[in-house]
Amino acid sequence: MAANGKAFILMCSTAIGIIYAAGYSVTQPRNDSQQSFASQAMQSTSEPSTPLSKYKDGTFSGSGTNRFGTVEVNVTVTKGKITSVEITRSATRYPERYIDSLPAEVIASQSADIDTVSGATRSSQDFINAVLDALSQAEQS
Repeated sequence: MAANGKAFILMCSTAIGIIYAAGYSVTQPRNDSQQSFASQAMQSTSEPSTPLSKYKDGTFSGSGTNRFGTVEVNVTVTKGKITSVEITRSATRYPERYIDSLPAEVIASQSADIDTVSGATRSSQDFINAVLDALSQAEQS
């Protein structure tokens, strides 16, 4: 029985080590070679990233949806820069106040490459997808 107990402890220790290593590698801070969900969605694998000046001026609407709800936004671009982001509709599992800070983050970063809100991850992803949708409409041909 002692041999079985030692083998069991060894297996459990190995499993815990593998899980820890996997979690550690996933939660490392981003560097130049790693990109967030939003920046990967915006960039094509064959084209280098281009500045926001590729967007035409105006106000563009976008929406993001998942099984927990929908977020709609208006994004205003002036002189090639994002100058305003407004949540026009938020029908998600959580109150809109959970994602109220995200429009300012988009304006500050001049992209949809922002972090999600802990506790409202799906609503945050809806918001990011809505901004990406609006910016795709703003792209100049």
